[in-house]
Amino acid sequence: MTLTPRPPITPDEEFFERIEPSPSMPAPPAIIQLDPSAPAAELFASYDPPVAPDTVVAVAGVSAPVAFGIEESAPRPASVRLAQRPLMKVSTANAKPKKPAEVAYLLETPPWSGLWPLALLTLVFGWIGGGFLAFERLYAPDSVLPALLLALGGAPVALAAFVHYLRPQRIPLGTAIGVALFTAVIGIVLLLLLQTVADVAAHARVRGGRGSFIWAILFAIGSAYDAIHSDQMVIRWLGFVFGVGLFEEATKLLPLVALIIWRSDRHLSVHSFLCLGFISGLGFGIGEAIYGYAPWNGVYGVGDNIIRWYSAVPSHAIYTTVCAAFLWRQADHLEHADGFWERALVIALAVGLMAVVHGTYNTVCSLGVVAALLMEVVSFVMLIWAVRWITVDATEPPGHPPSTWVLALAHPSPMRVAIAASALLLLVAMGLGGSREAVLPAILRSELPSVMRPYVDGVTIERAADGAALGIPLTVAFRFNQERLELVGHFTNRAPQTLRGLVVTCRENAEDQPGTVIELGELAAGAAVEIDDDRGWTFAPGEHVTLQAEGFAAQTMILP
Repeated sequence: MTLTPRPPITPDEEFFERIEPSPSMPAPPAIIQLDPSAPAAELFASYDPPVAPDTVVAVAGVSAPVAFGIEESAPRPASVRLAQRPLMKVSTANAKPKKPAEVAYLLETPPWSGLWPLALLTLVFGWIGGGFLAFERLYAPDSVLPALLLALGGAPVALAAFVHYLRPQRIPLGTAIGVALFTAVIGIVLLLLLQTVADVAAHARVRGGRGSFIWAILFAIGSAYDAIHSDQMVIRWLGFVFGVGLFEEATKLLPLVALIIWRSDRHLSVHSFLCLGFISGLGFGIGEAIYGYAPWNGVYGVGDNIIRWYSAVPSHAIYTTVCAAFLWRQADHLEHADGFWERALVIALAVGLMAVVHGTYNTVCSLGVVAALLMEVVSFVMLIWAVRWITVDATEPPGHPPSTWVLALAHPSPMRVAIAASALLLLVAMGLGGSREAVLPAILRSELPSVMRPYVDGVTIERAADGAALGIPLTVAFRFNQERLELVGHFTNRAPQTLRGLVVTCRENAEDQPGTVIELGELAAGAAVEIDDDRGWTFAPGEHVTLQAEGFAAQTMILP
């Protein structure tokens, strides 16, 4: 029974004496005198007839209805001291129940050992599996299914693994979906637009244009992106830090900046805010992978695709989580900043550290898997430090129920199932790849211009330019060489005797005189010879080729 405080009621006994009873009027409530020395349970049960449920008693100066058969919210004291004052009945039929008190939950700083699923996913499955166990297998350009399997095995499991580590009380599902979609679509588009304008500013010959402040900034951004192609590692590192790292991390923080400026973060704990940062980075990584790092965009290696979905996409999320911690600490400065540039400075300060880590990661990736794996470990160290730094004495704002699906991921059993499913999807996706010899022709057909695609399987020429059959007993074929990436001419003697004085003259067109003359000399019966760049000529569609041999008339053919 819950005793709800209310003001004591002092009835007017003279008023009750002046009222004439009538048949339609209910009898006045009984005034019960209780022995204050007896225990409460015995007091209520000792009267005959029993005390009615709506009878009001005064207990220690508090009036409350007596309720039976209701589960109590807290244990009742062993004895109750009753007030020494008259009582009257008060109707409680329309009384509203009191709202439960709102409680702010103290959230624990997560232990670093909770990162085992995310570390297993990125370091073992991603870098070791993709870097050492893919065995140079390739995907065809239209390989959608294996990319989908890798995406399902990487991105959702990475999010579940991070929630398992951080263990927030709740994640607003609608906000999380909005943040991911914004970064994956709008964020990617805004970044590509910035890169395009910056590239124009860095290379356009516009007099006086670079004198403006905005144009100078765009020129600097474009120059930073140009620097990533430098042969010097230091210059390349500067380009990755101040170009790729700085602006990709800033792009991923945009939805979190909007939450702070619009004060939509008031109902969020720092744990929830960090989870939204992870989700924002995850969305960016997914959009980047689909747009530029997939088989249909020229990334055909099975290992490259595994590293992308199991390591690079979660890495984006880890970087953004660390940046979100700095942004949370600078939330007041961001909210009350004066104008665009002051807010841009706050964002730059929030992303500065991870821009350096991001740029270093991109730089050392060219040194091999081991160097990239070590930088991935550094990102985990940064994550552990940032989470411990920002979540000390963190609380969950009151008034919002915990998310059941979030609480379920705190247990190890669901994470074991998720990791096992991720490993299975990884193995199936690896099995869908093919050997280099089997897949490379399809890749070449997709990459080469349309006029060159027939040469991947080889083109055999049997007639001269005038339509007559070749008079010289040669089998003439042209094939695109997959190793040298050039069009090679193959000439095979199909006569029973040796051909002597064999000369091949190559011209780009009929007016090209005298052309490039390649003397092959003798060619034994059944023997073959190749003409490639090592012999001083690389073929192309539409070229004129003239064949000459002793005892045969010269024949000219045109490559289709």
